[in-house]
Amino acid sequence: MSMNKIQIGSKVIVRFDGNGEEAYKIVDSNEADPINGKISASSLFAKAMIGKHKNSKIKYCNSNNQVIKCQIIAVINS
Repeated sequence: MSMNKIQIGSKVIVRFDGNGEEAYKIVDSNEADPINGKISASSLFAKAMIGKHKNSKIKYCNSNNQVIKCQIIAVINS
């Protein structure tokens, strides 16, 4: 397992097109707390990120059918 790949437990900083940067932690669904930046590995956003690396560009369709584009700025695996 690569230490710079996004996986469950990774802290990820992403830059959204036109909307600044946000930090998230990928967690199991029972630990999810989106308000505090903990997103479920089964969410559409997390699924789009898992397996990606720093500088990867992500494009996915959210549950409201909006296309979201962002870039991975940092991946921290502890």
